[in-house]
Amino acid sequence: MAAAGFVAAFILVVMLGVTVLAIGTRDSTESTGTDVEAAAGAASGQTIVATEFAFAPPITEVTGLVEITLVNDGAAFHNLEIEGVDGFIIEVEASESATASIDLAAGDYVLFCSVPGHREAGMESALIVT
Repeated sequence: MAAAGFVAAFILVVMLGVTVLAIGTRDSTESTGTDVEAAAGAASGQTIVATEFAFAPPITEVTGLVEITLVNDGAAFHNLEIEGVDGFIIEVEASESATASIDLAAGDYVLFCSVPGHREAGMESALIVT
């Protein structure tokens, strides 16, 4: 049982290291996707990086109009939905990105990947709108 815990901890550390490396080496001027929805008015932008199986970083937003860019640095298809918000989804193939905007009321939200098994594997992140 202790060996299984060690293996799980080792995998988590490796995944975290890969995520940090991916974020640190990503060229922020590169754009490989298309806008899913054009922003109406001035939006606050947030970039979330998807890998297997995590979103990074957790984000806090200070305005209701949020422009979210999902960058897929993983090898599999990923998406991003907001728990409790029907109809909002960003979908990206591996090595692509996409952007969408949404006007949210103040509150705490959970972002997640709805591809079967991905959320359960850890693809969740916090979004706080104030």
